[in-house]
Amino acid sequence: MRVFLTGGTGFIGSAVLSRLLVAGHEVICTYRRAATLKELRLDVVPNDNKLRFRHCDITDPELVHKVIAEQDFDVLIHMACTSSWTELARTNVFSVALDGTKNLVNACQAKGRQPIFVYISSGAAAGAQSEIGGNLEAVSTNYANAKRKTEEYLLEHQNLFKKLIILRPAEVYAPNDIHLVTAGNLLEYARGGLAFIPRGGMAIVHRDDVADSIVNSLTRGIHGKIYYLGGPNVTLSEFARVIQKLTGKGAYEIPLHLPMRLLAGLIWLGKCLHLTQFDPNLAVYCSMYWFGDSTEAIQDLGHRVRTPDEVLRDAVQSITTGAL
Repeated sequence: MRVFLTGGTGFIGSAVLSRLLVAGHEVICTYRRAATLKELRLDVVPNDNKLRFRHCDITDPELVHKVIAEQDFDVLIHMACTSSWTELARTNVFSVALDGTKNLVNACQAKGRQPIFVYISSGAAAGAQSEIGGNLEAVSTNYANAKRKTEEYLLEHQNLFKKLIILRPAEVYAPNDIHLVTAGNLLEYARGGLAFIPRGGMAIVHRDDVADSIVNSLTRGIHGKIYYLGGPNVTLSEFARVIQKLTGKGAYEIPLHLPMRLLAGLIWLGKCLHLTQFDPNLAVYCSMYWFGDSTEAIQDLGHRVRTPDEVLRDAVQSITTGAL
């Protein structure tokens, strides 16, 4: 297949790009900043006949139309979006997620293209539980809202695609997370000493398993279906203890079962006093349980679910050895 890939130079995207090339697909990989090409780490030596890079800022409609018009492809895998917490704090996520997706769809429509469209959303779009075992609630963060609205837009226009697949990865871990997309979450507990433990939790998944499922979705995914790509559901306390076990460093744990505003204030104070690495902007996120069920992805896509130790081991090793 000929694949048009956005976000292929990112933390997850680079693993997807490697797998597409290994599988023999031709890939047009877009990039927004030339610097990301220098940071790109692939698991395979690319064949010049199979891989082309094209500059494309998906928030620029004219540029998107130009790039799409110049390329011939069967599949569009759309991964480009703001992801790290520092970027989320200063970026208009709707401009990148929703408007950027509309630009891609409009450009395809203008050229009469009807590709297989695989959209990489987020587990955050599904919502979270305020208590373990409770009902899912829509959580009003800019990132979750933008991803959810983008999903809705694509489902409303699914007739424009040969096949539409929406994938919701949980919290993704792997080595070489140089921009600390999720590796920053490991630092709090990998250093030992004092550890703040908010009451929430999340599903964690290895990047390799997400990348495999994304590539598998091209041939095995069902049109119009949303798949959750998760792993083990762990509380933050369990998460911290796995990291401490893998590093061999103990920590004095301080449970923070507090109202959200008080939690944010305490985290801010702890950061000012250099007692914690936590970002106060995470207060909403870490006070909820972002759990999910990957059963359909396992059945349809062959998605793999590892143990918490297996998910985190090489990411923790990358952090502790400074091999980011």
